[in-house]
Amino acid sequence: MKDFGVPDVVKSMSWCGVNICLGIRKEYVILNATSGAISEVFTSGRIAPPLVVSLPSGELLLGKVGNWSCKLLELM
Repeated sequence: MKDFGVPDVVKSMSWCGVNICLGIRKEYVILNATSGAISEVFTSGRIAPPLVVSLPSGELLLGKVGNWSCKLLELM
């Protein structure tokens, strides 16, 4: 078991292979569970908490408030 530091409180998360998509206060980040590297995906907006949904196809659906759009993220 490894401990990783993240930039803020995690509001939602979903595994995708060796990566974990984390919805934190105002953005989404990808944490590589092997290396601990963190990559920013995009900001989530300020009104609603971030939402991460894992799809059967292996993609992740990420919500973004403001323009009510969603983003499909394929990590595998």
